[in-house]
Amino acid sequence: MPRVCSCSAQQRGLLEARILLPDGKTFTVYQTHLDHHGETTRAIQLRIARTWLVRDRNRPHLVMGDFNTVSPWDFAANPSVLAEIAAVDHGPRLCAIEELQAVPQMEKAGYVDLYRRFGAPQARTFLPSPQPLRVDFIFASQALVPNVTACAIWPDADGVSDHRPVYADLTLP
Repeated sequence: MPRVCSCSAQQRGLLEARILLPDGKTFTVYQTHLDHHGETTRAIQLRIARTWLVRDRNRPHLVMGDFNTVSPWDFAANPSVLAEIAAVDHGPRLCAIEELQAVPQMEKAGYVDLYRRFGAPQARTFLPSPQPLRVDFIFASQALVPNVTACAIWPDADGVSDHRPVYADLTLP
């Protein structure tokens, strides 16, 4: 398992799980928790992570976790909300003056934000925020996208964590 980056006070990593399927093939799931201090650091962490992820580029796999950033898609119809978020305590770390890079970087690398595909903008996974913030993501490789049937945020888990879980339904090829 590679260390993604130790650019901040907390070390961050990339966890790889290879799940053995009944037919003897494996399905890979990657989980990460990116830095919460700045978009530039998160972009560096994802560039490093993709050097590891490239091994699965032609196989179906998922990359998921707390990305500690927001998607530009969530605010495309209402950019003033993004400015409001940047003005609150946690806002500058999530979507400050820096251009949002992490989610667009994943999409440019060919990954699909599954909630974007099945959900609605301005959803909430980070509960302490007074504004709706989605900082938890599930990205599918291009090879997996045709097999995904749903993706949603689970509000019934409120109170367990300060984040709501995101889940996806899929069939494995």
